[in-house]
Amino acid sequence: MIFKLFSLVFSIGLPLLASCSSQLTSGQPGVKVSSRVSGAERAIAERIFNRVNAERARSGRRATQGNAGLNELAQKQANHLAVNGSNGHANTVGSGARAQFAQLRYNISNVTELANASSSSSPGLDTVNAWSNSPEHREIMLQAWNRMGVGVSKSADGNTYVTMLLGANVSGAPRFVNSGGF
Repeated sequence: MIFKLFSLVFSIGLPLLASCSSQLTSGQPGVKVSSRVSGAERAIAERIFNRVNAERARSGRRATQGNAGLNELAQKQANHLAVNGSNGHANTVGSGARAQFAQLRYNISNVTELANASSSSSPGLDTVNAWSNSPEHREIMLQAWNRMGVGVSKSADGNTYVTMLLGANVSGAPRFVNSGGF
């Protein structure tokens, strides 16, 4: 089992692709489901969403709500990682641009991204376990987020790439938080 964990905290915000089903998506207008996402990838994303919320509940944290905009951005990033064999957080859009887009279009700020590449037969379980067993990733998962988006993409070589975006829907004036450099 190969895990490559990556974490990057963005200071403003970040939306994703409506690629996942049921609780993971909200009725975000104007966000389309990618035709490139298989039913199996959607199922993995849903399992990750549910497992992360279960982990949050075990730690006394509130569950996050799925967000179609964050799903869209996470799916685009997972697709980018799978196609390019990359395991970093930056893509051609750039994290700063994604964060600004999330803030302006979806009023989501203080976004963080967790990514994982797995060659396991249980990438959803293994991804959440890896994040939960890493003190840095666990701390990020358990912060005061209220929105989540998950993207999953399988590469040609069989690896599964997962990107999860966590953010906060804020009311009032947008706020800026210095990420402290992840």
